[in-house]
Amino acid sequence: MIKVDLSKAEFKGRVSQTQAQMGCGDFAAALATAEEVVTGAPHTSKGWILKAQALVAQHRIDEALETLREALARHLDDRKVLTQARAVAFAHGRFAEATDYALRLLVLEPEDRKNHRILSQCWMATGEFEKLAEFLRGGGPLGGEQTFGKHAYYQDYLRVRKSAPALLSAWRYAVENDPEQVRRIDPPAQRATIIQYWSQGTPPEDVQLVSSAWHKLLEQGQIGEVKLFDRASAEAWIAENAAEFSAQFSKAFHFAMEADIFRIAYASKQPCIYVDIDAWPLENTAEILKFGLRQDRSMLYLRSYTPWLGNGFFISTPGCPFFRELAAQCVAIDLDDWPPDSDTILKTFGPIRYNGVLQDLMGRSRSAEASPIEGVYGCSQLTLDGAELYFTHEAAVASMKPPFALDYKATEASWKRKSSDPAN
Repeated sequence: MIKVDLSKAEFKGRVSQTQAQMGCGDFAAALATAEEVVTGAPHTSKGWILKAQALVAQHRIDEALETLREALARHLDDRKVLTQARAVAFAHGRFAEATDYALRLLVLEPEDRKNHRILSQCWMATGEFEKLAEFLRGGGPLGGEQTFGKHAYYQDYLRVRKSAPALLSAWRYAVENDPEQVRRIDPPAQRATIIQYWSQGTPPEDVQLVSSAWHKLLEQGQIGEVKLFDRASAEAWIAENAAEFSAQFSKAFHFAMEADIFRIAYASKQPCIYVDIDAWPLENTAEILKFGLRQDRSMLYLRSYTPWLGNGFFISTPGCPFFRELAAQCVAIDLDDWPPDSDTILKTFGPIRYNGVLQDLMGRSRSAEASPIEGVYGCSQLTLDGAELYFTHEAAVASMKPPFALDYKATEASWKRKSSDPAN
């Protein structure tokens, strides 16, 4: 029986219990405990938020959003509920709903710069570029109170619109591809290998929990298996199979750079799926993977709010012009010429390199044409001189973070915290 009117101590205990259950991957138990908090402490929004998080972890997104809508009906414009609803909606491709929550937060906290940024992302994802432009000029919801000037996402959009309109179309096709009837695709004829990387050996428990979600998805979908590499096993693999990358790998000054180099080396020699070990699979991940694998084509990973490639996911074939060019450029890099900082991580083997390679390929192509892929959620196709390249995006195939916090993100193991001082 669920107890009504929890005491303060009981409330704190149930909340801690729910969080612990989430942390160890017992999402069904976390949901049951969160229900107790909702029923036993109706005066607070905490239980509703915990319930929604447990539902998201089980890929029950519509139920999670309905839970948060009910919480907002009871608690009006509760800032924490709005923030959670905005995050869930955006991470799972419900961009119009996320925009609504961001606008409501803007009314509550007009000076919240984080919400300004996320509202900008929402408008980019929904293709409402004029609204964003007006907002950046100081108009729109804030009525001219302040001017935000240049904005990276909007500047990326303007640059790509001018220099690579086919890429802009491919991004829009992918983000807007929400078919009424999603195709059910047979498993690949040959089981695939998903490679993941954790430099230090055995990942911490919370990271293992994320990786186990991929193991489960691949097994249930009859798609393939996960192969986890650490620094020692990756170094050995490179030495045996892609020795031209050995020098770069030995000079990598951060775990993230090791992972960046290894995934490129592996993709240059063998077909594979690469997924960041802290990325979280979504509702349509299995069908997207099966589609990509059955096409024998490479698939790249776009941000949902800007025509920009991430490198946290891809499906690769060694003969793909993109991966051939990427490998050729990366082999020529001498890390002795670069400072050991986060900019170097991004520019050498990271996302900036991927985007530069794509721009180079498009610049050399005589023809470029984008098209949607019928019946496959969140995917599009770009054809360059007859060669096909597929795209998906982060709100379709893999969120860049799970529905719970990872402890290592607050340490130097996160590339975003990399100091320019080699001693750090």
